[in-house]
Amino acid sequence: SPQLCAKNTKSFFFLRRILLSTPPQLTETSPDGVAAIAGPLADVESLVVLKDLLNSLGCENVFTSNAFPSSGPGTDLRSSYLLNTSISGIEEADLLLLVGTNPRYEAPLVNTRIRKSYIHNDLKVALIGPKLDLTYEYQHLGDSAAVLAQVASGKHPFSKVCKPLKRTVCAMDVLML
Repeated sequence: SPQLCAKNTKSFFFLRRILLSTPPQLTETSPDGVAAIAGPLADVESLVVLKDLLNSLGCENVFTSNAFPSSGPGTDLRSSYLLNTSISGIEEADLLLLVGTNPRYEAPLVNTRIRKSYIHNDLKVALIGPKLDLTYEYQHLGDSAAVLAQVASGKHPFSKVCKPLKRTVCAMDVLML
């Protein structure tokens, strides 16, 4: 049976071209006969589009060098991986709160912008989660979601640091919700 392989897919248009050029082969093939293989350099947007394509065919056979999350909100929702500020918005922030995320591993380009802002703009960085080597100093607040609730309610000592600041950015792993 035919197999759809998208290796290091870089854009939606590549997938669209596949759909437009071979719809009978895809739609007439059993979902078990279709699979997608993505390499370690495939970007998240393309992987989600690829997964949506296969899901529309009733297929769940997506294989990557890194496992898709099988619990929590998963990978089907764009909001699960989207940074809701621009990268330059991080450079304008006066405080960055990282919650359950490792930007050095998960978003290296974002991490370099954080480091740049830490060095040149006196960005304060705090982390809730396991201690990490992020290439810049940060204040470790704890490693549980309860700490976030304490900060938000004003019961954590770090809340006093947050209060006078005007441009706070929070980057959170959705699995922490």
